[in-house]
Amino acid sequence: MGQGQSVLVVVLVIAVWVGLFFLIRDLMCWYWKINALLDEQKQTNALLRLMVQSQGIQEPAQRQAVTLAGTSPVEPESSDPGDDSFAGWK
Repeated sequence: MGQGQSVLVVVLVIAVWVGLFFLIRDLMCWYWKINALLDEQKQTNALLRLMVQSQGIQEPAQRQAVTLAGTSPVEPESSDPGDDSFAGWK
């Protein structure tokens, strides 16, 4: 087996593995309905934006990062747990 043939074999093996990866990925996304869930989530986000705009609420200019604990690293403007006003959105 010459140098050119071994390079061709390696390239073909890599191409087959990449093709199988994308085929299996598409099958898994179809089976677990990930693509459909993503479409539904995009539609939900669009509807929520419409609701926010109809209420006259302005979205924050910069989205806050969320830590692994699920809480925002920035303290809210109101520290009262019973305060239901959305001071950060005004």
